[in-house]
Amino acid sequence: MNGIHVLEHPLGRFDPTRRSSRTLNALEAALKYAARGWYVYAPDATTDEARIREHYKNLEANTVKINVELSGLVALEFEEGVDLALLGIPAEIETLRTTSPMLLFSAPTTVKLPTGKVTSNAALLKEAYLPPTCGSTWVNGFDELAPVPDPIKLIEARVQYKKEEARITNEWPEPLDLAALSQRAPEPPKFIIDDWLPCGYATLFAGHGGVGKSGIALHLAVCIASGLPFFGSPVAQRRVLYLSCEDRENVLHWRLARICSFLHIELASLVGRLDVLDLVGQPTVLWERDPYTGASFTGAHGNLNARIKASGSEVVVVDGIADTFGGNENARTEVKAFVNSLLALVPVDAGAVLLVGHISKPSASNGVSAEGYSGSTGWHNSVRARWYLYPDKNTDTLRLELQKSNLGPSDRAMEFRWDAERHLFVGSAITEVEGQQRDEEERAGILAAMKGCPVPIPTASSGISTTFHVLSIRPEFPSTLTDSRDGKKRFMKHIQTLHQMGAIAEGAITTTSRNRRGVWEVQDEKF
Repeated sequence: MNGIHVLEHPLGRFDPTRRSSRTLNALEAALKYAARGWYVYAPDATTDEARIREHYKNLEANTVKINVELSGLVALEFEEGVDLALLGIPAEIETLRTTSPMLLFSAPTTVKLPTGKVTSNAALLKEAYLPPTCGSTWVNGFDELAPVPDPIKLIEARVQYKKEEARITNEWPEPLDLAALSQRAPEPPKFIIDDWLPCGYATLFAGHGGVGKSGIALHLAVCIASGLPFFGSPVAQRRVLYLSCEDRENVLHWRLARICSFLHIELASLVGRLDVLDLVGQPTVLWERDPYTGASFTGAHGNLNARIKASGSEVVVVDGIADTFGGNENARTEVKAFVNSLLALVPVDAGAVLLVGHISKPSASNGVSAEGYSGSTGWHNSVRARWYLYPDKNTDTLRLELQKSNLGPSDRAMEFRWDAERHLFVGSAITEVEGQQRDEEERAGILAAMKGCPVPIPTASSGISTTFHVLSIRPEFPSTLTDSRDGKKRFMKHIQTLHQMGAIAEGAITTTSRNRRGVWEVQDEKF
């Protein structure tokens, strides 16, 4: 069987075709490995018995870490499904199964094998974690290892893999043809929904869990697929693929029926324009970190790619991020890689990706969030538009804010109310007139609070005593600035506006400690 044979073992006759019933503890295994000349980490790589005993005597360990290179070994780690024959390894050789399959060999004497990846899913290790088993999992038994059957094939595979890596790395596009661009008028950015949903980019739709994001996102998907306005906002028609990782077919059917009834269209009219996938219980992770390359496209990503190509979908709605992103949301490079992997699947000029996600848990528990997304600023920086849906306590509605729009103005918002008769959220755009009226009322309230304030009003915007701290406790102060999520942000804008209007001016006072402090002074009674 390609060199595998029965060996005499110190603890009894060993047959590598059977699993041993005897399992060593970590210390026993470490001492046996060291006795063979293998360098055990204790904590540095060593074969010294005293150091190993000292290190392992109080150490609870399930594995023993060895330095493969110093030990004169070769450790090949690989994922399931790898064709070992292509690497020069007979398929019938016994494998050591720890957290992932691994083969352990004696290093060849004539060829030095460099560590690192030899294929996208197989690698030669510099260090290996070995279980304290009694020999039943080694290639040729615990006390005798076979040399690598064909080390040249491993080297050839690694060289080919490196060439492939370089080829992929060098597949950047050519520089922009500035001469050709100078001969035609530039085109403005394209949108599927003006300002809200840009073409060729990803948009983040975030909010509290259970607030209503999925229902609103599905409503939007139907509007895009049918080319109908989204609560008054014109929509460019596109073919849509909706990935539902949280709601099953019965819930999706109920919502689609309600939405179509509201829009006065037949559900069957969306055939060929909208594909909705019930992925609950299915493998849905589209990106997860590969320990060697830092990025990995999964089988689910391949399924998505194939589905988009087969259907011609242009807009992909991913509901939601937690089910499809397997990386670290606090790692900006991983978030960006995930977003880019999806953007690569949609048309540049006509497509878009809408990512539905939750805000962070601390923000959700407090009921507010200044950012409207979970994790690091990687999500904010990786998308070109960002929406935030949250309950407005003042109006008992849901408010959808466009918090970021790189390609247009971001001062846009929509308001949604639950329609019990239609069983869905019904929305409307918050018009510029409404926004102006609110701003005027808030500025008037700020001025009234300033006039009624019996103490100096500091100009400081940070510290223990700020303009907001002093004025917000006044009865005249607008409640919309203390109750709403972005109230303090609007307050600072109002202060700047009032200053530019000449309604207030910066003055100064001398404190009892003879320090000068800036204060706001109301300038004109007509304001």
